[in-house]
Parts: sequence; structure tokens; C-alpha cells
Amino acid sequence: ETPQRYFMPLGTSFDEQALTYGWPLLSFSLAQVRRGAKVGALYDGMAAEDFPRAVVAAMRAGRELPASVGTIRFSATSALGQVEVPDDVEVRRLGVEQSNSSIMIGDHIILKAYRKLAYGVQPELEIGRFLTDETGYTNTPPLLGAIEHLEPDGRTTALGSAFGFVRNQGDGWQYTTEYLHRELERLRLAAHAPDAMVELEDDDPHGFYLTRAHMLGQRTAEMHRAFAIPTMDQAFAAEPISARDLQGWGKAVRRQAEAAFSALRHALRRLEPEPKADAEALLQQRKACLERIRQLTERPVKASKTRLHGDYHLGQVLVAQNDFYILDFEGEPARPLAERRAKTSPLKDVAGMLRSFDYAAWSAVLVQAEFDPNSMEVVRALAERWRQSTEAAFLEAYRTTIEGCVSYPEDEGEARQLLELFLLEKALYEICYEAANRPGWLTIPIKGVAGLLATEDHGDGTD
Repeated sequence: ETPQRYFMPLGTSFDEQALTYGWPLLSFSLAQVRRGAKVGALYDGMAAEDFPRAVVAAMRAGRELPASVGTIRFSATSALGQVEVPDDVEVRRLGVEQSNSSIMIGDHIILKAYRKLAYGVQPELEIGRFLTDETGYTNTPPLLGAIEHLEPDGRTTALGSAFGFVRNQGDGWQYTTEYLHRELERLRLAAHAPDAMVELEDDDPHGFYLTRAHMLGQRTAEMHRAFAIPTMDQAFAAEPISARDLQGWGKAVRRQAEAAFSALRHALRRLEPEPKADAEALLQQRKACLERIRQLTERPVKASKTRLHGDYHLGQVLVAQNDFYILDFEGEPARPLAERRAKTSPLKDVAGMLRSFDYAAWSAVLVQAEFDPNSMEVVRALAERWRQSTEAAFLEAYRTTIEGCVSYPEDEGEARQLLELFLLEKALYEICYEAANRPGWLTIPIKGVAGLLATEDHGDGTD
């Protein structure tokens, strides 16, 4: 097996308090160390207040440090010069993530250490440099600097990064689900009132949220336009989508479909009656699903493939005042770096966001069902109406803003073809994920796939 590599900067302390109860770094300590007669502590350097400050100073200076093999290089983008950090700035640790550790330096900088390492160009750094220094795209936290290990043979490994901090009201998932729980509760109660449905039909209850969805569609398209700018950097240069690309994408979606149908068969005995019936109905459509994938990849598409976000959903955007900032360009962490850096159609990101809206609607329905199971049908209808309106607002703004960009097909039918392919891929992936982790939520992607297979003749998909 390939050895796994992890990154942990180490610090030592010979403070008299070290390793005693109440010492702030006690929970980050690894071992006792001795220097002559003195006994101290060896600890994770990311936990110490002086380490993040020293890292930012090294980025500004462009320092290189000798390592046991090769060198460790600190670098900065043009954006770091515009950030002033006082010497006595507060440093605090943020919540634990699965594969990274993040430190907040004042209200200015988030310093991130990549714990599990991979050889090669880290997409988050590469894209951060491109968006910050080449395109001027401003709706993402700017990359300020990077720490990389350079081996004598030229291989690089990203160890850490620094990004500008954006004041925000939380991520898009939290914002959306809280909004939906509030609104669906209000509408559910209103639906029990006399003449309620008449009133609800006349009223567009989600106008406020739809302006947000419209803004998110615009910012998403602006990001995709930035990825499509003419550039001499081959890692970012747009390339025409070939028949071979479509065949490759189709093959990947077929693999995902086979995995999803296999996961469904194995999950059947664990499901409640209603989702079980939905799962059995979808299993009957296996051939139709594979045939649809074939149809979606046989017709040529006149557009370019570019870099993209790669793991795009409501949890990857920050809500800031009336705007959105897009973050986390690492791609799906479980996938190899080469796959995460591959060019594809930006409609893959659009599909990810549309599936995220569907999940938000359903998660709100499942929460409301716990309060009032008898209103399930009404709440479902209300949530579905929200989803359709939100998707339409997002797509309308996206299409208006992306129009004329090389990565978006001029032919709306071709755009729909790609979007549907990636929507299927995402929903099939979700079936595998939910079967393994949350069988109670399987109903969401099952209905997603079934809905896509039922919309064969629905034109541009906005109805």
C-alpha cells in the first residue's frame, strides 16, 4: 500500500507550567522532551499563538527553509501586501475539520494547515492564485499565501495556505435551511386557516429568498466566466469539448449508476414502506437510466471545458450582507488530485447547486414532519414550490450572466443535455452516499433520479 503522509508542525515548551493541569497547550501535547536537566513538552505547533504570526511573516518575506529532504517554501500573492496585521493580533483556533486545521488571525486572515498530504498541485492554491492574481474575481476570499514542500526531483506538496477573511452570516446551507424551517412553519400554520390555500396561491411567499437565489446564480456564472478567460497558463486554458470527453463523462456516470443500483438493492430491506416502494420503482428503471445516459452523451456539444469549483453546493458559499462569497476550491477530497484538476463543463457546478436546493427543501420537509406528520402533504407541496421557484431564479440569473461565454453552449438544448447528465451523476452519487450513511434520507436522491428520468420531453427544464 502507498504510505500516507500527514503534516504536523512541532513546537517545544520548557515553560514551568508545561504539561501541568491548566496549561493551555496540554491537550495538544504529544510527549515529554528533555534538554539537560529541564523537562518540557512537545506539542502541535498549529496550537501555539506565535506560530501563525511567524508563518504569515515568512510568506511576506518569501522565505525558504531547508527540510531533511528538499526545502519548504513560503510565498505570497499580491493580496497579502494589502493586509495589515498588528503584532498583538488575537489568534484563535476554528472548529475541527476532517482533513485541515484552521486558525483565525484577528479579523484578517484564515491560516489553514492541510493535515493529510498529497503530492502534486493543490487545486485550492492553484485556483486561489489564478482567481486572485489573474482574473480579479472578487467574490471569493483572496488567497494571501502558501506553504509548500519542494522535493529535489521537483515534486511539490501543499502544506498550508492563508486566505483573507470575509465577515459573513454563515454558509448558504445553514442560511437556507433556517429560512425554510421558518417559512414552512409559517405557511403550514397558515394552510390550516380558512381560505388559506386561496391566499397562498395568490401570494409569492419567497420573494426575499428568490432575490438571494438570483444573486447566487449571477456570482456562480461570474466565477465560471473568470475560469474561461484567455490565458497562457495551460492548467486553466479553455479547451473544446470533444466526443471523447463526452464518452468519458458518460462512462463515469454509467459507473456511478451501476454503483447506485447495487447500493439500492442492498438497502431495500432496511427501508420504511414508502421509500422502499420508491426504491423498487427506481430499480425497475435501471435500463431506462443507462439508456438516458447514452442519449445524453451521443450528441456533440459546441462549448469549451474549463476548470471549475468541482464540489459546489450551498455549504461552499458564505452569505455576506446581500451577497455571496464562494470558497473551498479543493474539489472532492476523496478524489485523486489529477481528477480534481481536470477540466470539464461548468454545468457540473450548476448541477451540484441545484441538487443542494433539492436537499435543502427535503431536509426542511423531514424536520416539519416530526412536528406535524399530518401536514406532510401540504408541507411537501410548499417545499416543492419553493424549490422550483428557487431553481428558476438561480438558472435565469446564471444564463443571463454566462451568455456568450465559451464554456456555455449557444444551443440551449446542448446546455440542458450537459446539465441533465451532471444532475443524474450527482443524484446517483447521493444514492450511494445515503445508502451507506443515512438510509432515512435515501428518498431524496431516489426522487431526484426518478424526476430526471420522467422529464425527457421538458425542453429547457425551467417548467
